[in-house]
Amino acid sequence: MTVQPMTRTELYHSVDLTFYEQFPDAPRQLGASSKRYWREWWIAERDRQLDEEVNRVYWARHPDAPTQLDETSPEWEPWRECWRGIWQEVMDNAPEPEDVPTQSAVDSEGNLDLSHARAGIRESAVDIANEYDWTVDDRDKVIEAAEPLLDDVVRRAMSGDQSEFISSYETSVSGLGQTISFRVMGWWGPGYFYARLSDVTTSYDQ
Repeated sequence: MTVQPMTRTELYHSVDLTFYEQFPDAPRQLGASSKRYWREWWIAERDRQLDEEVNRVYWARHPDAPTQLDETSPEWEPWRECWRGIWQEVMDNAPEPEDVPTQSAVDSEGNLDLSHARAGIRESAVDIANEYDWTVDDRDKVIEAAEPLLDDVVRRAMSGDQSEFISSYETSVSGLGQTISFRVMGWWGPGYFYARLSDVTTSYDQ
């Protein structure tokens, strides 16, 4: 089943929810007369959520694609075209709110949509790799090794585990002069199942 992106209607609704949680006294409709900071904050939040959504669908449709696209590499232009195409899918699809289908984490055959969880794992791997200066190979090893950990978390979630956050067993990967240990943490969120890396530690070879 091809993973579909959210609509622009859903995106803007999600951005509005986040915005009004942050600024409950802001007017219900922002306009030219609204505070410039509010308008800039809304646009920045829209761009952040849009990038996350496009990444989720891009990684789900193309699991072997580069995790981060290098704008200077001409050989990656087909991947960049895929990414931009998904971006356009979101922005071109703007049904009326009453016509937006109800979202569900589980399809009619009982299969759990793991695209949000896998995207969360990739995003957290990118953030941690940047913070701790992992190599690209080490980062990708971690993402690959996280898949059976996600399977463990999902199995428990679908078997009735009522924990707010479900943590996997620990695993390790050997990198360039270091060993990276980590778990995967999953949880039920609005409409879907989410996950990210957790308890990440790095030990360096002597």
